[in-house]
Amino acid sequence: MTTAEARPGNSLARLILRHAHASRATDVHVEPAAGGFALRERIDGRLSPAGKPLTRAAAADLFQTVRDLAGIPRDADTLPASGRFFADIGDRSIDVRAATFPTAAGPSLCLSLLDPRTLIPRLDDFGLPGECVAAIRSCVSRPGLFIVNGRTGSGKTTTLYSLLLYMARPDLKIMTAEDPVELNIVGVQQLHAGQPGLPSFAEAIRAMSLSGVDIAMAAEMRDGDSMRALLTIAGTGRRALTVLHAPDALGALHRFTRCSEAEPALIAENITGILNQALARKPCPACVTTGTLTVEEAHSLGLSAREVGRKVVAAPGCATCRNSGVRGGTIVVELLTMTPALRRGLEARLGIDELRACMPANFRTIRDEALDKMFAGEIAPSEAIRLAGRA
Repeated sequence: MTTAEARPGNSLARLILRHAHASRATDVHVEPAAGGFALRERIDGRLSPAGKPLTRAAAADLFQTVRDLAGIPRDADTLPASGRFFADIGDRSIDVRAATFPTAAGPSLCLSLLDPRTLIPRLDDFGLPGECVAAIRSCVSRPGLFIVNGRTGSGKTTTLYSLLLYMARPDLKIMTAEDPVELNIVGVQQLHAGQPGLPSFAEAIRAMSLSGVDIAMAAEMRDGDSMRALLTIAGTGRRALTVLHAPDALGALHRFTRCSEAEPALIAENITGILNQALARKPCPACVTTGTLTVEEAHSLGLSAREVGRKVVAAPGCATCRNSGVRGGTIVVELLTMTPALRRGLEARLGIDELRACMPANFRTIRDEALDKMFAGEIAPSEAIRLAGRA
């Protein structure tokens, strides 16, 4: 038995992880609070309390146990640190990413759970309109760079893996640079990058190019050097995938143009599409009810008065969903492809507000998709309002 396994904190860590896994939580947070440390779990993108607060003594033992299990130095009390370990929960071995952060009130801990046996969904299983799926497949089937954009927790990595599975063929060489590798994909050469002692993303991308890669994926774009290296691959008849964090699809295009400092004409020529996505929380099936759209909800969504009274769903909350009213999720997306007007705008080095005037008239935003899902009964008006605020 290792030192970490023998500590009392190990039993507490197992209890916390088992509860999180049973609750479908993606991560657990242990944070300083009045008189101790609070426990919270993120379920369906939302943080909520998870049990009674820990005493300071119990939290201290938990933190040290996690440090030992994750390979975090014991003296890492004054600097942020991270590591990983595997925890056996039932018949599964769960990959746990641990990150500590020293706050003024005491250390905080985040445990992110990843089940390696989780199946990567196909594009057809995302719940997207058929024409949208066809357009995405068209973008990634031709040479160039395809960007997946979204906020943390919106499912970008899942989308990237799904795209890789769709693009994979025995006669193609597919390579990735990730921090860290989250799921192992058969037939794909995956590299840990971006951490001390490892290649930077720019170095990894250039190495992939020299290794005869056909499809390159970089799970992070942290600097202009990385962006230019990936654009070079895309500009030589090969395919590339990456992610960005911008408010919307056009914002991602503008950010890539500004940060890469590449020639706008080169960017316009080689970006095949930008998929902006957000997680939409579905109403809890145990407490979902039907109702009608109110005047206030219609106003918040920018809808006309004639939409008031249309049938919608709501979920007040129950024990099954911890009174949140939501359980499970789907994604809503907007797909931006390069048009002649956008190309001209980029080449003219227009600002983002001027570029927005170059957008296609029929461009469907996340707000448009959220409204469709609301009137189809897939999400509640409150969720559509939240998503529309991001559009």
